[in-house]
This record gives sequence, C-alpha cells and structure tokens, in this order.
Amino acid sequence: ASGNVHVVWWELTAMYRMKNAGGTWNPVESTPLYGRNLAMVVSANGDVHLVSEGGSYSDIYYTMKPSEGSWTEPVKICETPFYSWTPDIAIEDEGSLYVVWAEEQKGMLYFSEKSDSGTWMEADSIVKTKDTQLPWACQLIAENQGILHLLWSERTEGGDVYYITRSGDGIWSGMANVSETSGNSLCLSISLDASGSLHIAWQDETPGKWDIFYTMIQTR
Repeated sequence: ASGNVHVVWWELTAMYRMKNAGGTWNPVESTPLYGRNLAMVVSANGDVHLVSEGGSYSDIYYTMKPSEGSWTEPVKICETPFYSWTPDIAIEDEGSLYVVWAEEQKGMLYFSEKSDSGTWMEADSIVKTKDTQLPWACQLIAENQGILHLLWSERTEGGDVYYITRSGDGIWSGMANVSETSGNSLCLSISLDASGSLHIAWQDETPGKWDIFYTMIQTR
C-alpha cells in the first residue's frame, strides 16, 4: 500500500531486500529461514510474512518481519514423516494469514491459518488428489471473510491444473479441473481482480511446445 517493492530469494538462507517508494534499495538482509520454495506476502501496513520448506523432511516454516522491526524466530507450521513442499501464503485485509502446501507421498494438500492469538492452527488436509498424481505448485489467494481460492498443478505425466475454493464459513468446495489438456501443466500463476475474476496462466506441454495457456474463472 505504501508503494514499496519486496523481493525474496534463496542463497544459503532466504534473502530479502526492499525498495522504498522513492526508488532506493535498502541493504540486503539474511532472514532466519532455511529452506527452499519460498513464498511471501506483505500486509497493508508493511509487515512481511515468509514461508518455506526446509529441514530433513522439508517441513513448512514461517517467519515475519514487522514494518519497523526485525525478523522473528522461525516457527514450524507442520512436522510429518512425509515431504512437505511448494507452500504458498495469503493474507486478508484484516490481517488473517493462511498457508497451504502439498505432501509428496500422501498426495494430499494441507492447510493452516494463524489464529487471533498469533499461533498456527493444527494442519488440516483439504483434498486427496488422484492416486497416480502428486500435487505441486500451490497458489493461494485470500479475500475477506475467510474466502480463499486455491489452485495447483500435478507433478506427474499428464497432470492438470485444479481449483477449489473455501467459503466464508470454512467449507471447501469439490475439486475442479481447470486445464483438461493431454500434456503436463506446470508453472502456475494466478491473480484475482476487483470484480472477482480469477485469472490463471500456466505452461503446458500440449501440443508439445510448452506454450503458455490462460483461462478465467468468475468467482462471484
């Protein structure tokens, strides 16, 4: 909201840098987060929230930096005997935080949210994907009143892009196939405009040249 630009990337730790609205880059910062597949979201007041996969079984970790403060000690959101990967994080205008990630061996998508007390709720499974497919590249968008939009692709031969949504009362919808192409669908990117149109783009192997595909879902 202040016109700042926030960038995060991976070296030996997660690195962070901000450019203020005047065009000046602040010094590079090393965050306390170790891991891969970083995801970041920034609140309206400038608080930076960061998640990644890390540890021996690629558990999901979270840290944040207040707009006028230092990075907090990382918190482990989940710990399972299965690999957890490709997390994404979303925030509402009111400040509620949501994180989603995939479990490799179980072929499940998991979800957690930060309560008003500041603690992460116990992880809950959202959907079981097809037995022959592995979820990958989760993308999450939060609206107000707890409404969420979640898309992911499947990291297997012929995997498609799928979509589910959560209503304000916390009920998840059924799984819808968005791409329905014969080849692999990867590298997902989504955005939601003010009218409720969800814009979806991805790289698709069909018909063999890894072209960029696009579609739109009217969410309301």
